[in-house]
Amino acid sequence: MRCTNCGGGRFERRDEEHVIQVAGRKFAGRVAADVCTSCGESFVDATELARVELEAADALGRAGIVSGETFRFMRHALGMTAKDVGVEFDVAAETISRWENEERPLDRLAWATLAAMVRDRLDGNERTREQLRAMREPKRLAKTVHLGEAKSAAR
Repeated sequence: MRCTNCGGGRFERRDEEHVIQVAGRKFAGRVAADVCTSCGESFVDATELARVELEAADALGRAGIVSGETFRFMRHALGMTAKDVGVEFDVAAETISRWENEERPLDRLAWATLAAMVRDRLDGNERTREQLRAMREPKRLAKTVHLGEAKSAAR
């Protein structure tokens, strides 16, 4: 590997602080970086940056900072387009754009659902997306669904 800045070939692995600004707040996270020993240029893996963005999006979601800007940031942190989110929420991509640009009141339940999707991604699952998919494509259930064995009453 050669440095794209100076052409050097020696690197040192370091932890660096990566700062993201959203909705008037700063979010600082640690990322692993390869630093050129010749010029000091840092190279950070995209997956490291994506992780910090998801963590920042989750912090916004948990704080309940509802705005078009935070909605857009969470969507980007998930790697979703406005069209992708529109399909999930059964609205037009233009509606997503209007929410994000605050040309139309933001649907608070859509915001909360997107925040849940961020939390799911950090937890390593896609439960909220699976639920949205099930709502779009319901499965047939038998007339009687057996849920498991009844627990014995405490003795």
